[in-house]
Amino acid sequence: MLSKIKRLFKKEEKTSEIGFDNLADFLESELNEKITDIKSKTELQIDLIINEFQNLKKIIDDMEGKKSNNMFADNVKNRFCARAKNGIESIKKPPLSYEKIMNFFGDADNVLKDITNISITEFRHMHEFKDDMGIVSAKTRVIAEKLGRIKKEDFSSLKKIYDAEKNSEKIRNLILLKKNLVMEIVLDEKEIVSLEEEVKQKKEELDKIINSREMLAMEQTNSEIKEIENRMKSIEQRISTELGIARILKKFIHTVEIPKHDINVIEKYIENPAEAFLRGDTIRNIIENIIDSIEKNFFSVDEKEEEKIFDIMRKIDLVESMKKHYFEMEMELNEKISALHAYENINDKKHMIKKEIDFIEKESLKIKNRKIEKEEELNSIKIDDEIRLLENFVSDAIGREVKIIL
Repeated sequence: MLSKIKRLFKKEEKTSEIGFDNLADFLESELNEKITDIKSKTELQIDLIINEFQNLKKIIDDMEGKKSNNMFADNVKNRFCARAKNGIESIKKPPLSYEKIMNFFGDADNVLKDITNISITEFRHMHEFKDDMGIVSAKTRVIAEKLGRIKKEDFSSLKKIYDAEKNSEKIRNLILLKKNLVMEIVLDEKEIVSLEEEVKQKKEELDKIINSREMLAMEQTNSEIKEIENRMKSIEQRISTELGIARILKKFIHTVEIPKHDINVIEKYIENPAEAFLRGDTIRNIIENIIDSIEKNFFSVDEKEEEKIFDIMRKIDLVESMKKHYFEMEMELNEKISALHAYENINDKKHMIKKEIDFIEKESLKIKNRKIEKEEELNSIKIDDEIRLLENFVSDAIGREVKIIL
């Protein structure tokens, strides 16, 4: 903020236009003097620190070669030396960029911490090598002091380049993401158009099948089958109504001694009169037997029940003619059902196309939703805002206005 205020009171300078891909080189050029100075100092100090680490390694090598009268202490010492040397060998001279230099500092601190922070077990048993450990400790303090001094140097010029590169990388990733999203959205649009055209063709094919002579004939046959089934059901209901004397029949089999076969027949009429009449024995003999038992005073019913029994007897011929008509319709029904087999292929094809249309429409909807999500993500990418932030950052870094050209 302070640098922005300062720029407002400075004499107006021409804005520098920089190509986005040339930004890092531009910053290095602008900050060259500071960068050269800090790199020179840093390289010298890092070389000294690495040299001190190598001196520390020699001290540890010497300690590793020594023996004591305590085998366990020797083993503890050898493990310590191996761990310390592995850490030291990991310290390499870094490239002189901000990130690599900071990593070097962190790695060096960690190695020193690992060497100096020995465990209680190591401390107890390393007493045999206390003089050597004292030399190791002294050398680690020297290295730590050198690290402390170099960390106090001003790395701001290198950090500015590092931050600019990180921000530039973010913008590059956003540009690439935006480009990929645009391409994917275009591909999704083409796929949606293709699927919609496929659905259109499938629906046209389906319409041809639905309006074909075979399909119309099949629908007509299905309609006739339904009509026959309704008429048969109507007869079943009529028979159930005409022969519905379950209460009388139950009373009869418990009052009058009759053959076992007749009992079985009557029980079927009690459970389902229509089914018993259409698929089993006639009720004529049962009704005649009931009337005979009434006349001989073996079985008694009230006036209304008696009227019902005689009504069935009067209508028995009519009911049996209904049975004959029922079976005629059943035969016709079976013929119609058999005729449907001729249309199985076209009906299967109709259902298959319907499934295909349903599947394609679901896929199309899935892609449309995916496309909407991508469009929302695309609209959320504000590259111009990121460029403005980067321009402000670079302007603050060099002290004058900068415009970045993509």
